[in-house]
Amino acid sequence: AALQPAQYTFDVTINYPAKTVDVEQEITYTNAAGTKLTNLLLAVEPNLDPGIFELETVTLASQPTTNFTLDKQTLDIPLTTPLEPRQVIKVGLSYHLNVPQIIQGDPNIVRPQIFGYTSRQMNLVDWYPFIVPYRDGWVLHKPWYYGEHLVYDLADYNITLRFTGMDEEPVVASSGVAEPDLGITHYRLKNARTYAFSISDQFSVASQQVGDVKVNSYYLSDTYAAAGLAVLDATVRAVTTYTELFG
Repeated sequence: AALQPAQYTFDVTINYPAKTVDVEQEITYTNAAGTKLTNLLLAVEPNLDPGIFELETVTLASQPTTNFTLDKQTLDIPLTTPLEPRQVIKVGLSYHLNVPQIIQGDPNIVRPQIFGYTSRQMNLVDWYPFIVPYRDGWVLHKPWYYGEHLVYDLADYNITLRFTGMDEEPVVASSGVAEPDLGITHYRLKNARTYAFSISDQFSVASQQVGDVKVNSYYLSDTYAAAGLAVLDATVRAVTTYTELFG
């Protein structure tokens, strides 16, 4: 039988004006490595710069542990009992993010910054710790100035999101479809590599249905209305063409 992908469950509270995020996270991880694992290795991208990621607690199989090492983007959790192939383990993480301001320097010198906030939006990209793939060893490359350095296993995501610090909730663009509830919103996504949010109190949304697919274009209201509608139109035509050709 095929092994179930890792399950990532989050309870996220965003204080949009304060630019902070509080997270309770649980990972249900199945050992698909084909060998015993004596540790788990997680990528923690927000910890690459100081003052952003504050790890509060770590649990293994619901038991608190202080036996871990957090260094830059690497969270290494030794396992007292090795994890056998196909065996399942739960990892709990509680942490606080002080979302950094995006100050983009010369892109020839400084790596483009996409995680952070500007005066108009907040982007949560690679914002949570995740277990990296295991391929004859854990795969976690050091960041470089250009291109991608992260490798992701497929995973299922289940996120509960709530806002605090403002009367009216901002508009949320996300990897999964929103399921509004009383004061909170649920997001689910299966077999995905990662999960991202882009949030703004200045977003407008234009939508169009293509068969079973709803396409949403999020854009900053006044300045980019023409561009936002052009992107929607181009995407709708692309989805239509793809559907006709491939299904």
